Order: sequence, then C-alpha cells, then structure tokens
Amino acid sequence: MIVKNNQLIPPQVSLGQKPPPSPPLPPEAGIHMSESIELTLRRNLDAKVPCLGVDWHEDATQVFTGCTSGEVKGFALHRNQGFEIGSHEGIVKDVYWLKATNILCSVSLDRTVRFWDLRERGPVYQFELKYEPLYSDLYEHKLALALSENKVTLVDLAEGLKTKDSQE
Repeated sequence: MIVKNNQLIPPQVSLGQKPPPSPPLPPEAGIHMSESIELTLRRNLDAKVPCLGVDWHEDATQVFTGCTSGEVKGFALHRNQGFEIGSHEGIVKDVYWLKATNILCSVSLDRTVRFWDLRERGPVYQFELKYEPLYSDLYEHKLALALSENKVTLVDLAEGLKTKDSQE
C-alpha cells in the first residue's frame, strides 16, 4: 500500500500481473543483485530435505543447517561435502554458530535446545523448553526464544546457560 495525503492507495497491480521492476539500488548501498545471483548459482548445496535454519561458521568455511527431518547438518565448503552433526526428535527451526565458544546451537519444535561441539559425538549440553519455540534470535551470547502460549525465554550463554522465563 502507498500512503498519499494520509490515505492508503492500493498498488496498481492485479492478480496474475507482474509488479513493476524495483528501481536499482544506488552504488553507495554496496549491494549488487547480479553478484548475489552469481554466488547463488556458483554453489548449490544438496541438503536432501528442506532446511529451515541456516548459519555460517565465523570463518565462512562451513554452513550449518537445521532440517525438517530433525537433522542438524554441516557443509564444508572447501571440501564441497556435507556432514552430520546430530539430530532432534522434531523439526529443527534454527541453528546458530556461537563463535565465542565454537559451539553450534540448534532449536527444535520438540522443545529442546541443544549445543554441539563439532569435535564430540552428540550434544554437549541441552535443555528442554516448557513450550514450543515459534521464533528465535541470537545476539552475541544472548538467545531469545519466542514460545507458544505467549511466552518469551531469554538465555544468557555467557552465564553458563542460565535461563530466565517471562510471564510465568
């Protein structure tokens, strides 16, 4: 919708029509669409099942994914091969690389959050959530989880994975 003279004006595109092309980004934006398309076509990783979460290793040599099958996987880009990290009982919604600890975090609809050291077999730590995670975000060492039943859980990873539940 477009706002003009404090009134909402619907876009001039009907169903089945292509919208008009977006104006090109200014050079100072530092983003060039042709470069991002070229990069997408250059590297197509086959995950075998749909992935919902993805994150980079800090040195950009690996990509980690959380899959609808419950698997947590990694892709070594320099070797162009995938590897299994572990799994959950439910769909893995998000994965996060924690560069300060060299640990991978995975958030699953099975109400678990697991932490994986890539040198170990199995999770090195996990905790269960009271409610299903709908969305999560990581900022530095703080993990925020929006949960069903209108709950939010905050996890400060710098404090030994202590959790603080809101609206108990």
